[in-house]
This record gives sequence, structure tokens and C-alpha cells, in this order.
Amino acid sequence: MRAPRPLARARHAAAVAYAIFGCAALYSFAAAVAGVDTLGAALFLILAASSLAWPGQRRLYASTFVLSLLLELYGTWLGNWNWVREVPATAFRHHQSARVVGGFYCALDAAVAAVSMLLARAWSVRA
Repeated sequence: MRAPRPLARARHAAAVAYAIFGCAALYSFAAAVAGVDTLGAALFLILAASSLAWPGQRRLYASTFVLSLLLELYGTWLGNWNWVREVPATAFRHHQSARVVGGFYCALDAAVAAVSMLLARAWSVRA
């Protein structure tokens, strides 16, 4: 399976992406152990799985993670939205602002890329 061509390229070094993922891992697992943010650990695992599944997108996922974190913190600080402490219908808890929500956005990107590749393969078989 050939990896999709990204629409945007991250301009930072791979080491920066690894540092971002390292900080996200430290926060999410420390917060989960403390019991203040168990959702963060689950979202980090999704982020890690996405970056392992699409290694060519790692730097883009790291950038997405940082930008979505800044957006979440700023939007919550402005009062544009609130997060409930307990995630309904799950055992997850999280801090006022989902600190590792970037994992969700990266998973969406990986899912769209995977479905696109499957559709392209199905269409090429028909042709």
C-alpha cells in the first residue's frame, strides 16, 4: 500500500516531533496515574498508533497536536466552550480542557487516509 501524498508538509525536524510526542506521553500517563485525566492517555495511544501507522505524517501529526492543544487551551480560557469533567457513558475523566485532543484529530486524518487508499484500490480493481 502506498502512503498518501500530504497536502501540507511540516517544516520542523523529526527530533522536534519526537520531543512533542515524548512530552505528550509524559503528561498523559502522569495525569492518568494521578486520576485527573484518563482520557488523555487514551487519546495519546490513538496519536501514537496514528504516527506509527503513517510514519511519513509524524511531523504533521506533531504540529497538529501542538496547534490543537493551543486552540483548546485558548478557547477554554476565553470561555468559548467547556468540557465536562466526566466523559458521559465511559469511565474516562479529564482536565477542564482536553490536553491530548490532538490525538483525535490525527486519528481522523489517518482514518481518512486509510479509507481513501482502500477506495482508490477498489476503484483501480474495477477499472
